[in-house]
Amino acid sequence: MKKIKQVYKFILGALFALIFLLLAFRQVDFGQLMHTLKSIKSGYVCLAFLVLFINTVFRAMRWKLLLSPIGVSSTGVLLSTLLIGHAGNIIFPAHIGEIIRVYILRNRTTIPASAALATIVTERLIDIVFLLAILFLSVFQFDFPDWVKKSGYLMLVLTAIAAVFIILLKTKTENAFGLLRKLSSFLPEKFQKRILLLASSFISGFVPLKQTADYLAVFVLSLLIWTTHLLSFVFGLIAFSFHLPWIASFVLIVITTISVAFPITPGFVGSYHLLCQFSLSLFGIAKGPALGFALVIHGINTLPFLLIGLALAWREGVNFFLVSKRDSLKDNYSEINKRVLQ
Repeated sequence: MKKIKQVYKFILGALFALIFLLLAFRQVDFGQLMHTLKSIKSGYVCLAFLVLFINTVFRAMRWKLLLSPIGVSSTGVLLSTLLIGHAGNIIFPAHIGEIIRVYILRNRTTIPASAALATIVTERLIDIVFLLAILFLSVFQFDFPDWVKKSGYLMLVLTAIAAVFIILLKTKTENAFGLLRKLSSFLPEKFQKRILLLASSFISGFVPLKQTADYLAVFVLSLLIWTTHLLSFVFGLIAFSFHLPWIASFVLIVITTISVAFPITPGFVGSYHLLCQFSLSLFGIAKGPALGFALVIHGINTLPFLLIGLALAWREGVNFFLVSKRDSLKDNYSEINKRVLQ
């Protein structure tokens, strides 16, 4: 049954990807597209990939800091785990790669799955805050479409709710679980228990950093992560000789990240291309050249990392299709405090 569900999700994601790609290729001048691809400056494309790889190294360093209160793991191990997880995100929709990261870390180190899960959630919250900061700074220079602003407001509200709820789980655990029971009361009992177990497992791994300086280090690394992400678009725009103002890179990073925040398709195929194409159309770039840009930038974000991740997964003996959330966290569920379920 589980395999059938996985296949169903994969097929559904692939179907959405196909629909988005058809929309992206619709009314494209293929002669113009091919001319654009032939005239790109490959050196700047290589620079864009280089800063993306450096971005992954910074992410591994940040993850090490977030994990430091629970267990010690080398940056190399975490970088390898990140790359395998990235490959999982490329193959599957719905950020399954993050679950693969939890699975691998639990098996390669003494770090509990709950701790790994907690740090990954923390990473996402930090990244959303930085994305919203970029959106806020950009709004003064560029008039984003209403749906982008509304998406930003939605992410802000959801992030604030998540942050408050995490604080409540940690400081007012019984009250927080009481609220969670009420909010999930309309669900079947099996799903209620699963939600409570997941919340308990998560909060058991959510611990503060060891030193105050570590918080500053996390902030600096997060700033470097988003700076290198931004630079990948800057180098990409130079590679295509689009000669756009600096705000174009900010617009690209805000709008395309929405496709990552709401992962409908495997590897963000189609949704990324369509949003990238839309972003560039706001600066008067035709659909053909814009699609060429999307294909190349998406390509350097996925193909090299997919190959590296698959090679590392093969070396580690990781089978993506056998990894699931339930497998990753079931060892922690048996240790859950019984009063949580009362």
